[in-house]
Amino acid sequence: MILKSEKILIIAIITLTLGFFTTNEVCFAVEDEGLYVEVEGNVGIGTTDPSYLLQLLKNGSAAPIQLDIHNTGTNDADDSILSFGVQGLIDFGMGIDRSTGKFTITKGKSFLIDNFFTIDDIGNIGIGTLVSGGLLGLKDEFTYLDRDDNNNLTFTDVVTGTKTLADLIKLTYIEIAEMGFVTGAHTVDTDTHIDQTGIEGLG
Repeated sequence: MILKSEKILIIAIITLTLGFFTTNEVCFAVEDEGLYVEVEGNVGIGTTDPSYLLQLLKNGSAAPIQLDIHNTGTNDADDSILSFGVQGLIDFGMGIDRSTGKFTITKGKSFLIDNFFTIDDIGNIGIGTLVSGGLLGLKDEFTYLDRDDNNNLTFTDVVTGTKTLADLIKLTYIEIAEMGFVTGAHTVDTDTHIDQTGIEGLG
């Protein structure tokens, strides 16, 4: 059976054996290579020979080609998400969380679980925190990576605004010990160690 108009060509091929359907092969072609669905389920846009589940081909002719996922809803739950999953292992999602207004990478298929990475609308980045506080927020919402007037790298306290030069951050020997280094000897397998006198060891 073949149905054809100027815009749409639909081809359906049905094979009969002993009065029963053995195959039901259907493919669709819209405006030649505009949209093509193979018998195996591969979908091609701009190609009649898609090699993958979804394949898009187009000559941009000096202009970008673009995919757009746009949620027109206005509820806080109206997110735009692209999700990835491996059966029985883990799911990740990325997109725009409408409730925060941030681009987010999250564990799971929604923004209700663990949000690992965020970018707000002025370019601030949060890693391990939803509230970056500044240019780069790490782990919590109270401290973020910043720079001072002399372009030195600093850690800045969100509440007090105090900037601590990153190259001046020091650990006491007690803090070093809490990481597994005590009295000059490492207590866990490591490639680097620092003893309480400041001597460093590599390997």
